[in-house]
Amino acid sequence: MRKFILMLLLAGVSSNAMAAAEPVEIGSGFGGDKVFAYPATIRKSGSSVTMWDLYNSSTPQNLSGHSSFLSKVSKVQYDCVEDKTRTLYTNVYSEKDGKGDKILSTDTSTLLNWLPVPPGTAQEALFKFACGKK
Repeated sequence: MRKFILMLLLAGVSSNAMAAAEPVEIGSGFGGDKVFAYPATIRKSGSSVTMWDLYNSSTPQNLSGHSSFLSKVSKVQYDCVEDKTRTLYTNVYSEKDGKGDKILSTDTSTLLNWLPVPPGTAQEALFKFACGKK
């Protein structure tokens, strides 16, 4: 029971932190898609950094077995020395800016699937922002 109450409290704190955080536009892609970072959510530990980001699509995106979506909010961990990344949590929403119905929520924080940061992508721009690289 204590663990359950603690999880509820932590979820509330995390949600409140995201609501208070102001996103910063990192870049845009084809057709008006935009990527944002939440600098207030940056947490550093050694060479590792975690940060929440937001992806807004200009057109509805299809998700197999689910309704279409216009935005996703993710907590991502970056290894600033090894130039690697892994997604810890993702929430997918029906409207832009992480609003509307939550279509899907995934927790991949227990998986150790680090991937290289792909050059020339939104992921690279977010990695550089989170790690303070130019």
